[in-house]
Amino acid sequence: TYDGTQDGTPEQQEWIEGQYHFEMQDTSTIQMELTWMGREFNRSALGLDQGVVADSLEFDGLEENDGAPADLIRSFLDVETAGPGSNTVGEELMASVNNSVNSLLTQGFGTVADMTTDFTSTFTAEGQTTACTTNAAIDAQSEGSGDNNVFEPPICFGTQATVTLDVAKFNLAGGAEMNVERAYQGLLVMGSEIRTDFAIFAEPGHRSTFLIEPPPFADVRAVDANGTRVVMGDHFAGEWSLDNTQAEAGNSSITRTTSLTMGFRNTSETTMVTVAEGDPGFTLDVTLDLSDERNAVLDLRASLHYLETDLLEDWGIQVVQFSELADVPLLTADGLRLAHHNGLVDLNLFTDAFPVDDIITGVTDGIPGIDLTMSELAWVGDSVAEGVAGPSGGLNYTHGDGCTETGVTGVHRHYCLTGDAAMGYDHPVVLRTVSDPVNLRFLDLLAANVDDPMVNDFLTTVQDDDLRRIMEAGFAASLNPPDDVLNSIVPEQLGGTDLQVTVVLPSWVVTESGDDRISLTLRANGQNEVDISVRGPVPWQWDHEIKDGEQVLCAATQRTCVLSSVELDFETFDLHEWRQAVSVEFGLEVRVDMHRLAFLENITDPDDPVHVQFEVIPSDLIRLAVDVSSSMDDPLALEEPLTIPCDDFEWDYEVCNQSLPFEATEEGLTSFVSGAGEMLTGLIHAGVKGLEDIDPEEAGIAFSNVNMDAFEVQFALSGIGAPGAVVSDAEPVSFSVSIPKVRIELGLTTGIWPLVNDGADPEFQIISESATALTAPVLDPMAAFMEGFARSLAGGFVNSNGLSFPPPEDDPLPVSTGQVDTTVAEEFDLTLSGPMTVTLPKGLKVSGTSSDNLLTITEVDGRDEITYMLPHGELDDDLELRFEIGWAYIWRQIWVYPTTFLIILSLMFIGWRRRRRRRKARKAALKAAASGAAAQKMAMSDAAFAGYAGVNSLGMMVGDVDDLGPIPDYLDDDGRFT
Repeated sequence: TYDGTQDGTPEQQEWIEGQYHFEMQDTSTIQMELTWMGREFNRSALGLDQGVVADSLEFDGLEENDGAPADLIRSFLDVETAGPGSNTVGEELMASVNNSVNSLLTQGFGTVADMTTDFTSTFTAEGQTTACTTNAAIDAQSEGSGDNNVFEPPICFGTQATVTLDVAKFNLAGGAEMNVERAYQGLLVMGSEIRTDFAIFAEPGHRSTFLIEPPPFADVRAVDANGTRVVMGDHFAGEWSLDNTQAEAGNSSITRTTSLTMGFRNTSETTMVTVAEGDPGFTLDVTLDLSDERNAVLDLRASLHYLETDLLEDWGIQVVQFSELADVPLLTADGLRLAHHNGLVDLNLFTDAFPVDDIITGVTDGIPGIDLTMSELAWVGDSVAEGVAGPSGGLNYTHGDGCTETGVTGVHRHYCLTGDAAMGYDHPVVLRTVSDPVNLRFLDLLAANVDDPMVNDFLTTVQDDDLRRIMEAGFAASLNPPDDVLNSIVPEQLGGTDLQVTVVLPSWVVTESGDDRISLTLRANGQNEVDISVRGPVPWQWDHEIKDGEQVLCAATQRTCVLSSVELDFETFDLHEWRQAVSVEFGLEVRVDMHRLAFLENITDPDDPVHVQFEVIPSDLIRLAVDVSSSMDDPLALEEPLTIPCDDFEWDYEVCNQSLPFEATEEGLTSFVSGAGEMLTGLIHAGVKGLEDIDPEEAGIAFSNVNMDAFEVQFALSGIGAPGAVVSDAEPVSFSVSIPKVRIELGLTTGIWPLVNDGADPEFQIISESATALTAPVLDPMAAFMEGFARSLAGGFVNSNGLSFPPPEDDPLPVSTGQVDTTVAEEFDLTLSGPMTVTLPKGLKVSGTSSDNLLTITEVDGRDEITYMLPHGELDDDLELRFEIGWAYIWRQIWVYPTTFLIILSLMFIGWRRRRRRRKARKAALKAAASGAAAQKMAMSDAAFAGYAGVNSLGMMVGDVDDLGPIPDYLDDDGRFT
């Protein structure tokens, strides 16, 4: 029995509950499964609104808004609606369902294909299952149905359909090569979340539930406010419900636009791209090729690994049609290839927006005066094929390892959707621009980046060939510029960029590790590498011997080879009893030859902005430095000239006001060395002259006559000049200090009698004379005579050599040096090594031996020359010496006494000959002579002795006396006193 109160849709002819399950197979296809549970259907659609059936329904109380209940439909399923041959009610019911579903899906999703509909026995919604039937024999209460309800049990339908989706629903607008499926999947793998809109619906009298599942590679991340995310195994789906069962008569269907946001669903094979902390979005490679300095080229390569949202927006780039419908957090290198080959973006947007001019300006700011013409910014197709350094990549890069896709053809091979490499950024796309060749020296580049006027002047003056020789000499330097030195190259908008600056070096310089290029790195993760080091490609090797003929002067193990020689020539050492004086005639020559010098390793700290390394400096390098400095506008020089620190010693000499500039030029060094000798000579003169100012009451001694004008110290520098073409230490740079031969006499001006008897303070005089004016009138001839006389002795009781110490019958005098380290400066490996030579006065001799064979004694021009070779490093030598005082030397000291006696005898003899006939006169003369001799027995003044000028004594100039030296300056060429 029909009961209108049991109608759930009193104002509508249909009472249908539908479950729409959309399972997206991919971005173009949805597999839909529809289940309808119908309790009441439109009578008109079924042909039950006319004739006897219509009258019967009206009789049963059905009104205009009432449809055909389920029991009625079951009873008429097989009845033909319009006579024989027409569709049955059941067939009309199926057709009505298909038409309704097709219309609704077309409006909300896309084109429907392959639709099939059939009756089902159950309906499940919200976890409850309802039994359905089309069997009219069991639907009445009398037939076993539990309810007396014409609407129960319901009739259920199941519909299977394939829906082809509209591309526009995925917010992608590409070109002719567009592959929506691959593009959409690629965007999701990069982390994009894309919103897709659908239109859902509910006809009057219908309650519709829509369940939309994403494709296998996606997951539902969000739904609109009217929907619900529901768990579907390992992923989420979106669910929405529309209830239009209470629609009023004349109401239309409900249509609502709903949306779901999909992201990538990770699998064991492929995971969504995430950027590791510190990984750069860009890598800028700036290469300045100076291998040919006349044709230097700047090559800029910008490798794009990924672009973030903010930069994409700043540059006006979007890969989806409506940016508000998608969240694209980054565009990777693969993403850019995807966007390009699917026609999603115009690459000109990238090249126009890329700040290439700012980068080039940042580079050239460190190279004043350079004007570069750069080529148009262009995309690299395949970096490997085009020989571009760095990781493989490019706009047309094709994946190999790491990509598990197969069967992909055409342009879509240039990006990857599955595997470890899916939509990654390890293989960047590359923009490149190259400059026209320019003339640029490596030295100019260094000079522009060194903030030191003197160094800058040096670098701009030095020639490449000179610097090459400096490098060959072993020079090495490292620069530690501040970490932010490269920051100006990277534009602010490219934050998170790695910068690699490479300078390809000329052939004459390499880095400390031997590379032919300097590389500076500024990394996005803060681990910067900005060290700069340079050295010569084949540095000079110092570990070789320095020889003088067959004699090894410096061993190959000696980093420092500095040889010193000292020659001290004692011409005479005399006692002047008559003048109460002591005199010494000597000359000094000290010479230092520098072949190579160990560099002071800690002269600069490795952490200093500029750290200089020079293991060993060869002599050629000093010559080269002077040669280069001489060419500079402002040669290398000391900031303050050399002055004597007189204030430290409370000196007040005129020489203290002098100063001596030091300039590293050949002329400047020569002037400095010469001036240093004059300054030291003046200091010694002033200091010794100051002895006259000593207070005798305080010192107990006085100096009344001090004259050191003949004393001179001379400095000399040799070996400075243009260096050879090949670096060497064979020719030394030599520095010498000499005192030309001079005679210094210290005389006592206070008489002996006042000193002995009156207790007077001694008063001295110091007089220097040039050696060229020094000879005693009789000393040298007499000494020569005595030397010859001594050699003529044979077999006598007196030793023909003179006096010996120790005596001949005793052992020589032992002398031990002990353990001595000759090192002067350990940090330079500098030792006091080389020959030390002393030349003794004539008549003084020495003989001896050295346990280390370091002692050599030779006779040169009748004088003993003693040479002791100081070794490098440790010294422990035992010597045995014997000294001899020859008759010549003894005669030099006592000649005054016999000479005086002989002169007196000569005068007596001459007087006797002249006065032999006048005996009384002769006796008187002899008596007078004897009186004169007694008066001058102990002393003869210089003035008295000078009275005998003109007396000849040529007879004494016989034998080997000429071997003692030249004729004294107090004799003329004929041997007569002047």
